[in-house]
Amino acid sequence: MPEKTNKVSLPEAVNNCTGDAAKVEHPLESLGEIPTTPVWYASNKAKFDQLAKAFKIAESDIKSAELSDKYENGILVPAVNELRYCSYHVIKAISANNAADQRDQLYRGLRHCERASYDALELGLTTYLKKIDEFRAIYRDKNVVMSKVIPGYPEDMREASKAQALLGKNFKDKTEIFEEVREYLSKIKDIYLKFNEAEDDLNTEARQANQSLKYTKLALAATVLIAIAGWTKVFYSPSPQIVPDAVQPANKAKPITTIDEADIGASQPADRAKIDAPTDRTR
Repeated sequence: MPEKTNKVSLPEAVNNCTGDAAKVEHPLESLGEIPTTPVWYASNKAKFDQLAKAFKIAESDIKSAELSDKYENGILVPAVNELRYCSYHVIKAISANNAADQRDQLYRGLRHCERASYDALELGLTTYLKKIDEFRAIYRDKNVVMSKVIPGYPEDMREASKAQALLGKNFKDKTEIFEEVREYLSKIKDIYLKFNEAEDDLNTEARQANQSLKYTKLALAATVLIAIAGWTKVFYSPSPQIVPDAVQPANKAKPITTIDEADIGASQPADRAKIDAPTDRTR
């Protein structure tokens, strides 16, 4: 990891020099001529050493960001521009006519180096956070519970959330937190590498989860089919006809048979003839 620089309290005018989107703080025509023998004032020697160290760190941060991003996001330009502005102030410092002006230019160059580091570190951190989200999405779609495979997974996600929150804060000057961003970049990069190392185990878990899900779906389908068949049988089978038993009235009286003459005549013709025959009284 690159060596940390010592933070320097800079004037407000120096702070405004970073992020010169309008390019009004670095006019080329103001550079003037470089003296034949540049003067380095003894009182500024430590400041120049600090600036040189910060420049090397910023250059290293930019190279690391290039490797992590592989130009996918294409936002390394701001960091590179900050180093360009640093060079501008180094030239101004060489051309300074007094120690105070030279010290001011060295301060400005140092601030640009810190801002270049922040822009590069932010890019690296954003890139690794994005890769972690993509990694999680892949295995979430495969029904993998990542905490079963990756040790310390919940803690890793908490660290990722803190890193995301840090990038979301609205700082007046990003150089105030560039060392903190560097620390989180190291953590998040390690988390991403740990995820990559667990890829084979995650794929194994994905296959098992897929097989288990397939069996569950088959069992559910079979259960639904059996239920449908049962309900179909109940609703569409013919219902048996229920014939109620004949109800016999209590104390039913026997029918009274009425015999009239017609009945008698029809049933006993011989006896009827005897009745109707006249009696011979003369015998």
